[in-house]
Formats: sequence, structure tokens, C-alpha cells
Amino acid sequence: MRSTTSLALLLVLLCGERPARACGVWQLEDKDLKRWVTFHVSSTVISRGPKNLGPRRLIQRIEARDPAKMYSLLGRHKDLYFEGDTLMRRGKPVAVLAGDHLKFKHLKFTVLVRPRKEATNRARWRVVILLGNKLMAQGDAMSICSEPAPEEEGDPKVLHREQQEIRQRVALYMAWRRIYRR
Repeated sequence: MRSTTSLALLLVLLCGERPARACGVWQLEDKDLKRWVTFHVSSTVISRGPKNLGPRRLIQRIEARDPAKMYSLLGRHKDLYFEGDTLMRRGKPVAVLAGDHLKFKHLKFTVLVRPRKEATNRARWRVVILLGNKLMAQGDAMSICSEPAPEEEGDPKVLHREQQEIRQRVALYMAWRRIYRR
């Protein structure tokens, strides 16, 4: 027993310190609906205020071990998911996410994900959603559970992956908003 504990301690010491990858939570203020949308690792919650006071409603359960395979669940079934740049709902195309644009059948949203001037560990990105020139939603965002290792910091591929994850989460929310909102 003592040798097992010693061996485990030795392995920890040999492996050295490694920073933990943080899992975050970020919010988007939906100015059009006058609601706050909170993005967690595996869910999206809508509430009436930034502090999540009062009634909250779970609107999506999200599976996202890999941002490229992100999808939302309705019950136990895959509901909204991506096939390439196309957002699908039960096998039928709902929207296309191409760059900064999210296009539904008759609506085209602009989803801007830009670096914040004063980035923090909590929020590296500023998200602004526009419909034409009308501000629909905005917030400070972070890539959830995929923070880069220190040696990857500033790598353009990592930055693009983070922006794409945020755009996909926003696209899933906007699809829910168009399809299921009551």
C-alpha cells in the first residue's frame, strides 16, 4: 500500500505542474427578447436578468466534447446539429453559418466574434449579433472547456477554433429562438 502511494507521488512529481484547462460560463444579453442567455459547458439557460435571478429555463442541452461535433438535444434525441456549415434540425437544413453570417430562410444575422480590448481569463471575446443594423444581442464570451495550453496562446488556428465554437453556440441559440421560443 505504501509503495503504491509512493509511486503515485513520484509520478505526480515527475510529470510536473500543468495548468488546468478552465471550463467557463458566459452570458449574452438578448436585447430583442429582454432576456439573458447563459452558456454553460453542456447547456444553455435563459433568464430575466444577468444574475440568473428569478425563473430560469433550460432551453438546450448541448453535447460538445469536440466543438466541430456540437449538437443540442431534445429529450434524448439529437435535435439541432451541424453538417459542415449547415445547421440541421432532424435531417433538414435550418440555417447556414458561413464566417460571420448566420442565414435562415428569410433572415440573415451577422455574428461578430472579435477579441476584447482588455481580455481576461473570463472573457476573451466580444460577441455582437446584428439583424441588418439592429443590435439583437451582445455579450462577452469565452471558449468553453477548450482554453489553449500556454504554448498555443496566440496561435491563429486556436483563435479560429475558439471563435467558431462561440459562433456555433450562438447559432444553436438563435435556431432555438426562431423555432421553439414561446
